[in-house]
Amino acid sequence: MSFPNRYLLPLILSLLFVGILLSVLVNQQRQISLLQSHLLSPTPVLSPQPTLTAKASAAAVWQTYKNDKYGFEFQYPQNFFINENRESVEIFSSPCSCETDHNGKTEKISASSVKVSIKTHTGKSDPSYESYDRTSVIGGKTAKCYFSGAESAYGTESCLVEVSPNKFFEVVSYTPVLIYRCEDCQRQNNPLNITSAQILSTFKFTTPKPTSSIAPKWQTYKNDDVGYEFSYPSNLNIEEKISPNRMIIVWQDKNHPTQPLQHFNPAAYFQITSEHWAGPVEDWAKDHAIPGTGKAVKIGDQSAYYFNGDGPGEGTFNYVFKRSSTIVRVVTLESKKTIEKDPTFSQILSTFKFID
Repeated sequence: MSFPNRYLLPLILSLLFVGILLSVLVNQQRQISLLQSHLLSPTPVLSPQPTLTAKASAAAVWQTYKNDKYGFEFQYPQNFFINENRESVEIFSSPCSCETDHNGKTEKISASSVKVSIKTHTGKSDPSYESYDRTSVIGGKTAKCYFSGAESAYGTESCLVEVSPNKFFEVVSYTPVLIYRCEDCQRQNNPLNITSAQILSTFKFTTPKPTSSIAPKWQTYKNDDVGYEFSYPSNLNIEEKISPNRMIIVWQDKNHPTQPLQHFNPAAYFQITSEHWAGPVEDWAKDHAIPGTGKAVKIGDQSAYYFNGDGPGEGTFNYVFKRSSTIVRVVTLESKKTIEKDPTFSQILSTFKFID
């Protein structure tokens, strides 16, 4: 029995329609299943995990940072950097040369694939603590987290942990690679793809120790080329630069990233330079000082000349020692790092002396 040709085309079209309809229904069911699976799965939190991940623990070398003053510790990869100052502690991977699009052009920018900042503050309950986006766990305590800053949509998140009434730890995690193209550099500088969550999973609160019980020992720095010395706490780090003015940079952290040579480094605790000048120190200062800021000062038993100068931020705060035709200049970039406001800095300068 032959099949009429006039029925063949409608039959083929009907079969195609049924096939397409079945395919759409199956795909929709798959998407619904995936969506339900995502919604029903628990929200990941930064809960303590002593072993991290098998890959990271097996291949990465981790070390422990301890802060006895504020009472906390955490682990971080050995090839990461720690930047420690009075207000906060930063952990970050080696900066990468990344690309970003700005005003229709591709620009190069330096960024780390991982960066975490930890700081403490006291006072009344932070307003952000009451308006948060999610909760997490850091160091066994509840953390209330919210997106912050201009990059809030790109992985900048602040988590507040109330450790006692009116005392908070603020933990800020940055993920700059979400907005910058750093893939090649990231593979080189962070090949195991360590994340801030892995670092924070090792975070622990400890018992703070009184400052007096953890006071660092003091040691002496000598510069035989110029002929001076001073004492400083052993927790500071001194870096000597090969430059015409024999620059040395004093850092507040032992593990700081390599910095390019520059006249003033905002990240430094203070810097020291030296040069030849046979005339009065007041005449030398005229070329560097803001008019009306120069004055003679006494630092312990030492005599020095102080002035304010132009520079980034608040400008420069300068202390100048002079002997014969040698000028030694000590520079900071913050008003809080002056002999009136920083007892440690004042004590360091009081030990300065010229040597033969």
